[in-house]
Amino acid sequence: MLMYSCPQPNQRKKMTSAHAQMPVMVTYRRNPRSTVKGEDEEEGSNLCAICFDEEKQVTLKPCGHDQFCFSCALRVRTCPLCRAALTSLEAIPGVMSEQVTTQVIPRITFKDRLQAIPCGWIIWLLAGLLFWLKSGWLLSWGSGAQHNVHEMVLAAVLQDGGALEYASDRFRDDRDIVLAALHQDGTLLRYASARLRGDREVALAAVHQNGRALEHVALLDGDREVVLAAVLQQGVALRYAAEKLRGDRDLVLTAVRRDPTALRYASLDLRDDAEFVLEAVQRDPQALQYAAVRVRGDRDIVLQAVRRDGMALQHASKELLGDREVVLAAVHRSGDALYVADDNLLGDREVMLEAVRHDGQALLYAHADVRNDPGVVLAAVHQNVCALQHASAALLANCSFLVQALENRSVLPRLTHVTFPADCHDIDTLQQSTNKEVVEPCQV
Repeated sequence: MLMYSCPQPNQRKKMTSAHAQMPVMVTYRRNPRSTVKGEDEEEGSNLCAICFDEEKQVTLKPCGHDQFCFSCALRVRTCPLCRAALTSLEAIPGVMSEQVTTQVIPRITFKDRLQAIPCGWIIWLLAGLLFWLKSGWLLSWGSGAQHNVHEMVLAAVLQDGGALEYASDRFRDDRDIVLAALHQDGTLLRYASARLRGDREVALAAVHQNGRALEHVALLDGDREVVLAAVLQQGVALRYAAEKLRGDRDLVLTAVRRDPTALRYASLDLRDDAEFVLEAVQRDPQALQYAAVRVRGDRDIVLQAVRRDGMALQHASKELLGDREVVLAAVHRSGDALYVADDNLLGDREVMLEAVRHDGQALLYAHADVRNDPGVVLAAVHQNVCALQHASAALLANCSFLVQALENRSVLPRLTHVTFPADCHDIDTLQQSTNKEVVEPCQV
């Protein structure tokens, strides 16, 4: 009768899921013997021990068991009897055609599986493989043997220097491979061996490409030639130099000329040198913030800074924030410098007038009496009509003043924060004039 085989508990571990669900025919005969599937088979039967439908046709290699048909043997990768890994199938003489002599199981299985993959997926897989090969990432997935192939590692690093990260220790200590990576990105020196990170030639190659590679050199941060090469490439590489070289006037000056913000990494003696700081400030006024406290109180140095960038006033000493001449020089470049100026100067008409001529919105910082000064407010509005919203309430209620402030404007923003007098009809006329363009509201 037909039924499903039910294997014994101690046999289930030896069976694949495909075998466990296979329907078979069970017959009861004299002198039975147990097969690999747990079914009873008559001794001396010539049928396949798996399907019981076909004759025995092949011998499994290398174990030599021959109880299976060709179709069933192709579906297994290990012998069902002894669990030996299969390498090939050999036809039993006289049973199968002479054309079928040997079948290599892995090749057949791969071909069958490959044919089952949709064409679109194959294209995506090939595209991904090509990307990995080009990027050098494939090296991170290679076997240990692959990592030890010099040509392959060198090719990967030439294609993508970052592949050095995945190379074995042997090749991180290979001068040619490391130099090939450093020519692309000097900071890859961090993946080189300690020996090569202390090699002067290698270190020079790295800092020539990227000055920040100085961070990764071993015991060479005190080598003047190496550090000089680094700061010539990138001034802020000075931060990785040895302490004694941060006090080398000529070397630090080279770094500052390359990048004035490198002043922050100079020694305290150099940051307290007014002449030296002036070199940095003339190139970038904001470098004043890295000067020593004494130099930030030097009137001449601060004047040099604020005349180039008014906002450099924020780095001046507290005493100079109340210096009228210094603040005037600062607001001439930037009205926002009033934000840090001494409060006493915010009521100084001359200082405020100078500020609003260059930035009308600086009227925001003025004292109340200055915001009530028609001359200062008109100067601010002429520079930026939005400054009108910072005028005093008295001026905003003065119809003649409002007409004077707005009549020559070709563009009128929506002054949403200004309430005009209800009886000032001239303002309505100005706003409705056909030659006026009304734009977006002013920012508060």
